[in-house]
Amino acid sequence: MGVILIAFERESEQSALEQLLSGKGHRVVKSGNGLAALDAARREPPHAVVSDIVLPRMDGFALCRKWKQDERLQAIPFLFYTRRHDDPKYERFALELGAERFLARSVPPETLVAALEELLVEVPKGNGSSGNTTPLPALDETVIQRTVGLDKAQRVWYRALDTYLTSDASYTDLRHATLLAAKDLYGAGGATYRALHSAWEAVGLLSVSTPGFSEVRTGGLTTSQAVIWPSTSGFSSDGSIIGFLGYDFADDFDLELWKLNTSTNTWSKVDDAVGPGNNEVVGYSGTAGQYRWRVKATSGSGGYSLGWNP
Repeated sequence: MGVILIAFERESEQSALEQLLSGKGHRVVKSGNGLAALDAARREPPHAVVSDIVLPRMDGFALCRKWKQDERLQAIPFLFYTRRHDDPKYERFALELGAERFLARSVPPETLVAALEELLVEVPKGNGSSGNTTPLPALDETVIQRTVGLDKAQRVWYRALDTYLTSDASYTDLRHATLLAAKDLYGAGGATYRALHSAWEAVGLLSVSTPGFSEVRTGGLTTSQAVIWPSTSGFSSDGSIIGFLGYDFADDFDLELWKLNTSTNTWSKVDDAVGPGNNEVVGYSGTAGQYRWRVKATSGSGGYSLGWNP
């Protein structure tokens, strides 16, 4: 038997789990928020942790990410036990963070007990993973929290999960999703967007490449030059469009989305991403029609790659 740390906001949930696990011979340490759970674990490392996703002060995803970055804790099994299981992307994201198990609160209590006992026996000592997960690159959380604070960072994560991520999302998709979420919530030129951009850049996940898009165009521009993609009649779309412009060597490239007015046969700009930085993201929701992109080198020169899903 072992020491099990549980992280749940409600005392009723803590009490129910304590009764269940102590009845199986485990000693239970209770925490009502993510920061308290992390502090308790660092003072007295448990044999396993069971956590909800929704927690005050630090949510379960942030707790798991810090857990798997901590040399003293990363070998200790992390198990999510949550009501937020209605979409497969939550489970995939949890496992990519390094969690060993993801269980719905609807499963019988015996399933939770069995999973814990299996983890306590099977997870190798000194190995922070069960072998079937790949932890996400560590974002520069210091940059994010110093610039925008933990609350805003968590809002971005939840918007990304709820709106932009699918169950088969890749690291690149996660990058796009968080940037789009930051743009939705706080604007492309805001401090939150720039902080997330810097954090992804710090772990090498911002570059000129644009994998994961159905359409990709590449080229080069010098200062004040602009190019239209596609160059003829544009592309058809139902109005839900995501575009990503990557560039390594330019000081500032801008991305604009234009739509055709069929009555006048003229093009008008409907969205853009013109904030400072080395990558631009447009997430547009409008009506069906013909669209096209305009890429402009506001300053500097170099290569670029434009990817979009129409």
